[in-house]
Amino acid sequence: SSACFVLWSFGAAVQRDPGDKTADALLLEGKLDEAKQALTLNLRRQPDSVRYLVLLSRILLIEDEFDEAKKNIQRCLKLAPANAEVLALYGHCLFREGSFAMAETEYQKSLRLDPKQAGAHLGLGRLHLTRQQPEPSVRSFQQAIQLAPQEEDNYFFASEAYGAIKNFPKQIESLEKYLALKPKFNAERVENAKALLTFFRHLE
Repeated sequence: SSACFVLWSFGAAVQRDPGDKTADALLLEGKLDEAKQALTLNLRRQPDSVRYLVLLSRILLIEDEFDEAKKNIQRCLKLAPANAEVLALYGHCLFREGSFAMAETEYQKSLRLDPKQAGAHLGLGRLHLTRQQPEPSVRSFQQAIQLAPQEEDNYFFASEAYGAIKNFPKQIESLEKYLALKPKFNAERVENAKALLTFFRHLE
């Protein structure tokens, strides 16, 4: 499975020709190579920009380049140790490595700094799912959805949690919302969501 929670937009201009599109906008369009080129250019000019390093780390996570992403995020932690978003991202890396207790620590640090850090809520939800704790996972995903309603992965993982507690109407609703956002990454996940939705519709 590929990385999640990677598409939050900064809204800050990243100079690029042609069109002067921001790197995060390119990422939202699914243009990873162009986004990386824009960020590489900007990092040459501003090598200590946490904003650019974080966005590059998101792209690397999508591409399953975890070692490189983790290096960038650790660099961000040195530059901005009290950045809630960076801490949540570091938690994601630790989660993907299977270091669940350490990941939880980073998510909790993130939420102490910013209780509205949607990525940390999403990460905790995934941790609860991994630990076969579906009820708290549902609560975490609901919080993530409330805070970041356009983040597609919130709905995908919420559908898994609803399935675990056998709330199939909410599982179907979550799958529909996930697909309605037209995910540009994780093609296998998208196909699985479509197949499961088709299965439910046949049951109906």
